[in-house]
Amino acid sequence: MLQTFRDNLRGTVAIILVGLICIPFALFGIDSLFNTQATAKPVAEVNGEEISETELQRAIQMRKSQLTQQFGENLPPQFISDERLRQPVLESLVQRAAMLQSAKAEGMTVGSTAVDQIILNSSDFQVDGKFDSNRYQALIRSIGYTNQSYKSVIEKEIVLNQYASGLSQSNFALTAEVVTLATINLQTRSFDYLVLSDEPYLSEVEISDEEIESYYQENQNRYLSPETVEIEALELSSRELAASIEVDESRIEEEYQQEQSTFQSATQRRASHILLDVEAEDHQTTLDTIYQRLDEGVEFAELAKTYSQDFGSKDSGGDVGYSTGDSFVPEFESALAALSVGEVSQPIETEFGVHIIKLMDISESALPTLDEMRLSIADRIRQAEADEIFIEKLNDFKDLTYNVDDLGPVAQQLGLSLWESEAFSRFSGNGLASNPQIIEAAFSEELIQSGFTSDPIELDEQTVVVIRVKAHAPESTKPLNDVREAVTTAIKTEKARQLLADTVASVVEKAKSGESLSQQAEALSVELSTVEEASRQQPDVEPSVMTKVFSLPFNEDGSVYDSVQLPAGGIAVIALNGVQQGDLSSVTDAEKTAAMNQIGMLLGEADLLSVRDYLVEQATVEYN
Repeated sequence: MLQTFRDNLRGTVAIILVGLICIPFALFGIDSLFNTQATAKPVAEVNGEEISETELQRAIQMRKSQLTQQFGENLPPQFISDERLRQPVLESLVQRAAMLQSAKAEGMTVGSTAVDQIILNSSDFQVDGKFDSNRYQALIRSIGYTNQSYKSVIEKEIVLNQYASGLSQSNFALTAEVVTLATINLQTRSFDYLVLSDEPYLSEVEISDEEIESYYQENQNRYLSPETVEIEALELSSRELAASIEVDESRIEEEYQQEQSTFQSATQRRASHILLDVEAEDHQTTLDTIYQRLDEGVEFAELAKTYSQDFGSKDSGGDVGYSTGDSFVPEFESALAALSVGEVSQPIETEFGVHIIKLMDISESALPTLDEMRLSIADRIRQAEADEIFIEKLNDFKDLTYNVDDLGPVAQQLGLSLWESEAFSRFSGNGLASNPQIIEAAFSEELIQSGFTSDPIELDEQTVVVIRVKAHAPESTKPLNDVREAVTTAIKTEKARQLLADTVASVVEKAKSGESLSQQAEALSVELSTVEEASRQQPDVEPSVMTKVFSLPFNEDGSVYDSVQLPAGGIAVIALNGVQQGDLSSVTDAEKTAAMNQIGMLLGEADLLSVRDYLVEQATVEYN
């Protein structure tokens, strides 16, 4: 697929397709490729152009799919709920509509031939490497499009990307900007610092019962028991059904006999080749030299390493692997089939150049023995029978589990095991209770209130589950006695941190008044660290310290003092002693050029986002 895509990247189409991949993903997300107008009630209008509810729902579903692919199936359901996604997805559709309108106002368009070519070249619509009209029609219908509406979507996306690419690629960096940036980035700084922890103060803190009670009352939202449910579930799975099916040996032998009767042995030929450029002036001379050296006994592999212009195979002696007759172009395959093992062909010209081919080996594929296939045949028979049983039981499963308030009798009637959970929250379930679809259903208001069963939940093509909520516990505040230790720790920590902050303020103030950090470090029994001419990426210093050091203004009349909270706890007190400007002599011309290109790209992306925001701000947007 990637090779086909690369082969088609030429000229204007290349620019369009690259933009089609890159720009909308950054601005609107993957769903932008699949949105189209519909006739449902509009949820918004952009300069009079409607965005329908159908379009919004399609975009929400595509966004869900994107997030699931990015973060996995265990993504909490509330993170991808319709309510959570509705507003940001709608805003992305508004942004897209405003930009597309601006693009059309600028006269941007695309011809139908270009749209047709993109569709014809898409591997999604191809069978055996060729465009298949039936496959195309089936796929676009499956996502709700007609031929005309699908082409309209592609046309809009190409226009949008022309517009976005033109904006994002129009900015550039000046040499002075690169010099300034390089000078700042190559700057080094010298400083001292010490680290103070709140641990010494924890043992000093004393708290009363009144403080504990008061803190608990003021911070009850920190001590909540999450909402939980207990469920029972019935699972109908063809995989589980298959595990209980016994397969008779005669069935296995019968299936193997059928395999034998339909098996066709495939001849595989292993080829090596030397590829030359037919347009090179000296290619005939090179051919003569190769054949002469072959006659002299030089190994084919050595000649391939020396002369072949197929950089994917020359280092392996020209080896391009096995073919059953369809791996290479027809001319190559015909020449290969005519060779005996070890024989070298005459020059063969194809669209890729001139080949000299050597047949390295011939192998015939054979049907595995019955012993080798016994387990796989048995598994196949089991699964086929299980799939039939699954279909037969599915209707009974749906009928018997419909709106019941106890799944136990249904389990006995269907011969299934009743699965029961312990109490679990939205984030703590195990087994079935860890599945996002099950969690979403279990915490639905309908199931919690009714006590009846859910609709069948299809986990995959072979598994259907019905659940019932047996018990529900709403979110509640834990009793003080259960969290007294945690409350006590929280109060002590806050007081210790305040004592630490007071100490840090005192250290900074004393340093500004003339008492050195080294003197104070000794008095506090902590280590003073000295760093000379540190770069921004100093490996042996905590990054938050380096960030703070390089954010401080330098005072030529003396050191600059400040402090920074450390991620792992504690506070660092810093004395900035010196700043050394970056030396541009170490920056090569190539690095300067690369920096200019990168800065230009960043500026272009910023321009694009600014234009997008401006267009939305200037547009008449109405939300319904």
